[in-house]
Amino acid sequence: LLQFNVFTFWLGVASLPLVALYPLAKRVTWWPQLVLGLAFNWGALMGWAAQEASLSLPAFLLYSGGVFWTLGYDTLYAHQDKDDDRIVGIKSLALYLGEHSRKALALFYGLFVVLTALATRVQALLREDDLVARLGGDEFAILLTPLHAIEDAQRIAEKIIHSMLEPISLPGQAGIVTSLSIG
Repeated sequence: LLQFNVFTFWLGVASLPLVALYPLAKRVTWWPQLVLGLAFNWGALMGWAAQEASLSLPAFLLYSGGVFWTLGYDTLYAHQDKDDDRIVGIKSLALYLGEHSRKALALFYGLFVVLTALATRVQALLREDDLVARLGGDEFAILLTPLHAIEDAQRIAEKIIHSMLEPISLPGQAGIVTSLSIG
């Protein structure tokens, strides 16, 4: 951590509670795979922060996509241990979801595809000096620099809206269309 910029250093320190909580998660929640996903995918935020010395929308989308990927693969893995987990009293999504696991796995992997596709789209639309910051929840602000005319902001907003309307393809499924508002 000491070789990173200051922002990335403190971001790394912020991950330590998740790292410490993961081994306990199987004892207290049916969602230990979520705790693993939050901790394990912190590396996506760290890599972004190491490069940019900040975090922006594509980084959060990539991180969120990675969390869903982890939910998928670790739930699959947990199915192999269901019998032993029941005996020793360990909780997992495999036990919690039971016969609904296939649907949940499809959802987890589908969300991974959608979120990483959105991260790629947003990153491709922004210029090198533009900054996207998370305000809270699902709200983000984009700081466009330099901005020479209001028309520049309108043009970029229209590009973002148009890009989000393009369906995201999932194997064997109809495309998923995202929505957003800019104001």
